[in-house]
Amino acid sequence: MITIIIGNSKCKLVGLEDKNILRELDLLMSYKILGHHFMRMRGNWDGRVRLFKSGYFPVGLLDKCQKVLNKHKVTYEVIDNRKELSYSDNMQLSPVSGFEIRKYQHDALEQAWKH
Repeated sequence: MITIIIGNSKCKLVGLEDKNILRELDLLMSYKILGHHFMRMRGNWDGRVRLFKSGYFPVGLLDKCQKVLNKHKVTYEVIDNRKELSYSDNMQLSPVSGFEIRKYQHDALEQAWKH
């Protein structure tokens, strides 16, 4: 079973062994640096920065990963380990002793309270 585990900033793709799909994901989640070119005599670097490394990739590329898996009709499950954020309407600001805010900071706070 193939699993995508979602974290706050990275995802991990577990269980995918198809080399062709892995290669496609690697190419999709990489980019070339302008002005850099592959030269065999300089080593094995092909001039691309890879964002898909050892099964990990940035969470912002999750949709791209899912599109590739869906295109190849790969069945997978998603486990979302992100912590749910909670927001409150009641924001308390307390003064820090010995610290005086500047006028532009005060003005910014006033505008924030109004909106």
